Amino acid sequence: MSYSWEEPPGGRWRRVGARCLDGFVAVLPAVPLAFAVGPILQRALLRQALRLRSSAVLAGGTEELGDLARQSLTDIGQTLGAVVLGFLAVILISACLYDWLAHALVGRTLGKWVFGIAVVRSRDGGRPGVLRSLLRTALLIGLPGTLVCVTWADALASETGQAQPPFALRVLGWAYLGCLLLILTPLRRGHHELLSTTRVVATR
Repeated sequence: MSYSWEEPPGGRWRRVGARCLDGFVAVLPAVPLAFAVGPILQRALLRQALRLRSSAVLAGGTEELGDLARQSLTDIGQTLGAVVLGFLAVILISACLYDWLAHALVGRTLGKWVFGIAVVRSRDGGRPGVLRSLLRTALLIGLPGTLVCVTWADALASETGQAQPPFALRVLGWAYLGCLLLILTPLRRGHHELLSTTRVVATR
């Protein structure tokens, strides 16, 4: 099925609704991972608590106890941060594969089907295909998602536990540019659509 330039562009709220539903679908693969990681994380935190208690017994009420407590809390924070980073990576990979394959094979995701919109080639209204869909997904999800993961990993590696500003600014700048283009351009095309020569159309 193909669509022409005369087809009305997909409404902004339709696209928001479709993206929310697709986000829920992308998170589903992380659910079984949560059940698998939960007991492992619980054991790791229990080991930290036991180590802190043993150290407290040895250190008594000295200043060393405060240092041990701070170090233990830092270790717990690092463990939780690494788990969150792992979940972010799984969700990112899942979202990229889902978005890419759905658009490449049928021109729409589940969310777009529910809300009556589809992605087409801007040139002739045909299905975007494998390469255009891959580029579109990389620009829309892959790049900002990778920046988020890098920002989180940078914060974990930092002694202060805070990410460096340039990474966060890049993520916010990329998202802001996309939203601005969607609002201002007549055909409501974001940067990922302009660069991949695709557009979203209403199918009903």
